[in-house]
Amino acid sequence: MSENINEKPSVVLDGKKYERIPVKTCLVTAETDFIEVLREYAAPLLQKGDIVFISEKMVACSQGRTIKLEDVKVSRFARMLSKYVEPTYSEGLGLPQTMQAAIDEVGAVRILFAAAAGAIGKAFRKRGWFYIIAGTKVSHIDGPSLRTIPPYDQQIVLSVLNPNEDAKRAARALGTPVVIVDANPISCTLCGTSDPEITEEWLAKILSDNPLGQSTQKTPCGIIRAI
Repeated sequence: MSENINEKPSVVLDGKKYERIPVKTCLVTAETDFIEVLREYAAPLLQKGDIVFISEKMVACSQGRTIKLEDVKVSRFARMLSKYVEPTYSEGLGLPQTMQAAIDEVGAVRILFAAAAGAIGKAFRKRGWFYIIAGTKVSHIDGPSLRTIPPYDQQIVLSVLNPNEDAKRAARALGTPVVIVDANPISCTLCGTSDPEITEEWLAKILSDNPLGQSTQKTPCGIIRAI
């Protein structure tokens, strides 16, 4: 996986060319209002017709939806289940602390049913059944990674609770459509949007290469511009 951003600054979709402009910001924490960050760093770059896309992690960090690894009390159940998680681009729920965070978010019973569904799915060579049952509060949990900028290299970032409302508030502040996405080198998921006409399928094609990066770039948001 490349750690560089904007290696391919534009993409062509259905005969139309789109530029993806990463926006570098300050470090976003619970002491930071993500909308004020957008006003300061993204707003001056905007042109008519632009769409602003924000990483879910940026919004979650701003809202204090983070947990230090050292603060997680890992249960035997979490430790056992984490052993059966196949790693992707990061440890994710394969880390006992992250699995415990998932259990704390939706409950042990739901995670147990999700694990059973995942096991059945594996038998039929079907992926993703665990997350279908566990739900988006679990699938959007971002585990720690040594590639991530501190202090988030030692923290778990939970999902945003009201992403559509957050996207609408940001859109009102910026005067342009805003989407909140959970993007990584494997997939791009639409978490929240101010404009229902912007579909996850379209966004996934536009942002399939994760143009914001996944490491220490300090680019938690960006601009999609038709050119």
